[in-house]
Amino acid sequence: MKNLTIESDHPEEQDLINYGITTFDNLGVGFITIFQMITLEGWVDIMYNLMDTGMPWMAVVYCSAVVLICSFFLLNVILAILSESI
Repeated sequence: MKNLTIESDHPEEQDLINYGITTFDNLGVGFITIFQMITLEGWVDIMYNLMDTGMPWMAVVYCSAVVLICSFFLLNVILAILSESI
């Protein structure tokens, strides 16, 4: 087996690493990650990363529920604010 190191793998050039921005390591970054999923910006990449960590079916159910429920709610709130301001 070949000994691989961080330097030989070049993680800064990998597409799926995402520089550790979208994680659930602490509460603040977790909220930012969920907000990113709600705004539908890159939620599929987050789902794929979650699928790689453990139970893939749980990641699909969680991400789909967040996108369907929260995006629908957020869209309705924005539309309500717009309709009341006109």
